[in-house]
Amino acid sequence: MTGTSARRTLRTATKMIKPDVVGTVMPSSLGEGTDLHTPAGRLQPHILAALAEFERSRIAERVTAGLARARAQGKRLGRPQTRPLPHGVPATLTTREAARLWGVSKSTAARWLAQGKVAQTSPTTG
Repeated sequence: MTGTSARRTLRTATKMIKPDVVGTVMPSSLGEGTDLHTPAGRLQPHILAALAEFERSRIAERVTAGLARARAQGKRLGRPQTRPLPHGVPATLTTREAARLWGVSKSTAARWLAQGKVAQTSPTTG
C-alpha cells in the first residue's frame, strides 16, 4: 500500500474498514456518530469512498478535455522552448548588459559567459 494512487482507491478504503485488517479495534467517529461496528456505519465509508473515486475521475476527465481543447486552439503546452544562444558578444559588454540584451537573468548571462557557451569577440579596429 505504497504510493499516492494506492491510498486513494475504493479497494483500499474497503480493506481498511474490514475487521480482519484492523483487528479487534474498529475506528469510530464521535463527532459524526459513525460506528463501524454496525452495518450502517460500515456503509458510510463505502459511500464516501465511491463518491471520492467518482470525483477524482471527473477531475481527470476535465483536465484531459481542457488540455485537448488548448491543443486544438493551437496553444503550446509545457515548458517554453529554449532560445538559441547568441553568436558572439563584444568583450566590453558587461554581464548586466548581456543579460538585458539576451533577455535572461544576470546569473544566467554570467554562467553562459563563464562556461564559454557564448564566445566573446574582441572589438575590431578599423
